[in-house]
Amino acid sequence: MSTPNRFLGCMLVCLGLSSASPALATPPCECMYPWSLPENESGSVPTNAGIFVSWDGAIPDGFELSTKDDPPTQVPIRIQESGGLSHQVWIVPEQDLQPNTSYKLEAERNAGTSLSVSFTTGAARDQQPPQLGTVRVTAGALSGACVTHTAAVVSVMGSDDDLTPASQLLIRVHVVDPEAEPGTATVFLHPGQPVFGDSGPDPCLNNYPGAEPEKQYQATVTVLDWAGNESGASDQMAFTFRETTEESFGCGCGRAGEGLALPLLMLALLAVLRRKALPCARR
Repeated sequence: MSTPNRFLGCMLVCLGLSSASPALATPPCECMYPWSLPENESGSVPTNAGIFVSWDGAIPDGFELSTKDDPPTQVPIRIQESGGLSHQVWIVPEQDLQPNTSYKLEAERNAGTSLSVSFTTGAARDQQPPQLGTVRVTAGALSGACVTHTAAVVSVMGSDDDLTPASQLLIRVHVVDPEAEPGTATVFLHPGQPVFGDSGPDPCLNNYPGAEPEKQYQATVTVLDWAGNESGASDQMAFTFRETTEESFGCGCGRAGEGLALPLLMLALLAVLRRKALPCARR
């Protein structure tokens, strides 16, 4: 084996990496709670938009929506249940928003978790439902810090809407468990984190409690735009969840900053290689 290849192979052995590592969800989970659609700094938002909010626990009692004028103007709103998890709601203005106006939605929970979302409206309402692209639901896993979890991944490709970017179309999954009573549940997913399942007390993946690995489930998928217009449904498809344990490489829910660990370790190993002192390279 050539010297570069021997060093590379040695690094992989020392790091414990293997081609048998489980497939990971793309993109990885970064524990993004709380999140909203529209996302912060979105533009051309329709005047009849609502704001979908997902929290990692109880929803705060108070949300405030106001213009970004000086002084700001408060906008009357109501909190509408989503039909999914209790910590996922729609914030709905009582009247259409003003065109070409900047707004800010703010909320803070007693525990200190806060949300601040700014967006700017366009000139029009949105009455057209989005077009759903190609959908797959498969067993999967999160990437990042290791936490035992049971997960499935939704892939939606090629969806389109007249005003909402495809990257911000809310994913709605209707799950059927043929062995349970009542056996149906609705899961809403951020398109940048289309993973659902159960990781116990870890808040990053608690959107389908009781998920069982290898058991057969059924799913139907739709997407919703900023105004709440919903696409037609996909065909019903069978899928399973997969359990990924703490001992598996790349499992769990990564948080901001944790992605630096592997690159830093690689740099350290490269520094050792330059001194030709890597222990397993001498074997």
